[in-house]
Amino acid sequence: MMSAFEKLHQTQSVLCIYPWAQGVSLTNWFPPLGLECIAAAIENTGISTHTVDMRFEPDPAPLTAFPAETVCISVNWEDQIPILPHLLENFTTDQCIIVGGRAATFNSEDIFDTCPQVSIIVRGDGEKTIDELFSKKPLEAISGLSYRKNGKIHHNQNRRFDTIPEEVYPDRRRRNYFYSVRMGNFDTGIAFDLLSSSRGCPFNCKFCTFSRNPLGEKRPWCGRSPESVVNELEELEANYVMFTDDHFSVDLKRVEQICDLIIQRNIKKTLAVALRIEAAFHEKVVEKMYAAGFKFLSLGIESTVDKTLSEMEKGFDTGKARKACNLLRKHPFILVGYFLVGNIGEDKEDMLKIADFASELGLDFIYPSYLKIEKYSALEELVNQSKDYYVDKKGYICSKQYSRDDLKAIRHQIHKRFYTIPKTLSIARKVIQFRLINWSNALTIASTGWKHKTDRDRRIQQQG
Repeated sequence: MMSAFEKLHQTQSVLCIYPWAQGVSLTNWFPPLGLECIAAAIENTGISTHTVDMRFEPDPAPLTAFPAETVCISVNWEDQIPILPHLLENFTTDQCIIVGGRAATFNSEDIFDTCPQVSIIVRGDGEKTIDELFSKKPLEAISGLSYRKNGKIHHNQNRRFDTIPEEVYPDRRRRNYFYSVRMGNFDTGIAFDLLSSSRGCPFNCKFCTFSRNPLGEKRPWCGRSPESVVNELEELEANYVMFTDDHFSVDLKRVEQICDLIIQRNIKKTLAVALRIEAAFHEKVVEKMYAAGFKFLSLGIESTVDKTLSEMEKGFDTGKARKACNLLRKHPFILVGYFLVGNIGEDKEDMLKIADFASELGLDFIYPSYLKIEKYSALEELVNQSKDYYVDKKGYICSKQYSRDDLKAIRHQIHKRFYTIPKTLSIARKVIQFRLINWSNALTIASTGWKHKTDRDRRIQQQG
């Protein structure tokens, strides 16, 4: 019988899987972009692929019938790791099982221990590693690879992540699923897609681990060329596209060039992107962004307390956030503010001020989330220095005064305080007046949003 590695080198077909199981958080309107990029890299070597998104096909039994010598599984999130042992029961021992993704990189030893069928783990960005692997380069010569051989686990040297392959992005014509805007359990039916134009972030916010690569190293920011980005954008069928960049506006000249190309080619799409507030002070760039279709801007504000912002090394204070939002409001952007509930040293009053501060800034939507410890997180030091704080079993930071349930209740109060009837009407008026979304889609989203809110309130009441 051929070994898994011999099968790998004779591979004609690869099954690419995005795993999901009942009870795991379901967000099935985000395409598995990372896995799709891996599939594209494999296709570039001349090998065919088939992708299964188990959020749409949760039964693993049919996977056994797929004639693939190699199986690639994306494990990007921690809650996908427990799925692996059960999923792997559906494959034969002579198939080569490759696992990759952010969570797989963090937990490579655990995956090898609990999943004896896993032959290879790709650590960090996978496109180049996968290309070398399927181009039959010797395993020991491939950076960023961990593998099982002769009963031992080998970890090759880390791969440097200072470039993004220009030619590798998903061939969306091969998709088997329709990705559309969803709100909880309710589907709008409005097509939606993702695009990655850069990776990394040069800043050092303590709560964020995305400025580091999955190996814990500070990763340099790197961006694709404007031509590559706009070529991909032009191919997308969806009219609503979100850029996945951690920090889109690091290189403002590049941002301008992307906008110029979108305008020159008359690409009419509604685009969403995450920005640091510093971009607001470059008014010419902001004006071009609006003209190019960047209508939804996400801003990481995080706190209403200057002391917290300083300790988190955000690089700005509340005064600068006010000035930035004043500038952004010169254009009718939909502004989304990200905040953290439960910052170290903050009390309930500080947290509830999020709603008032967000209204003062003129934000249209807010997304309050919780502090969470991840591997290599600088937050660990802050927690250790704060005697009343601890990390719960899921990695969330809580305190003796505010348990996770307390923080959830406060978050609910923030939402209720911010999303008043006048606020909802104001958002609707802006969307309609400036045609950010057409009438039909606006009505669909409003109706779906109401269903989602009603369903969420019902579930919150049932939980007590």
